[in-house]
Amino acid sequence: MLSVIGRNAKDYACLYTDTKPVGVSNGSMLVEMDTGITSIQSNAFNYANALDTIIVRNTTPPFISAKINSTAKIYVPDESVDAYKTTGNWSSKASQIYPLSECQG
Repeated sequence: MLSVIGRNAKDYACLYTDTKPVGVSNGSMLVEMDTGITSIQSNAFNYANALDTIIVRNTTPPFISAKINSTAKIYVPDESVDAYKTTGNWSSKASQIYPLSECQG
């Protein structure tokens, strides 16, 4: 199981999904991370300029040092929204973090 996302997440086909939630348009990029991800490294999203939707299924926020487009929406488990918004480097992305239930429309 993949637990650390390092170089260029766009190279990991297993991270992408062909099904897009309501509101995610064609030409955009969606990355979905399963519960096994424990770390998202600084260069994980290099060259992923179209990345506008990130789904993180961990209830405990994984370590993150990756830069994320400031317009991207980050969806996390509903019960973990506050934890993500106040934990480590996630706190700088607080305005981008939403409950997963809003993504599934």
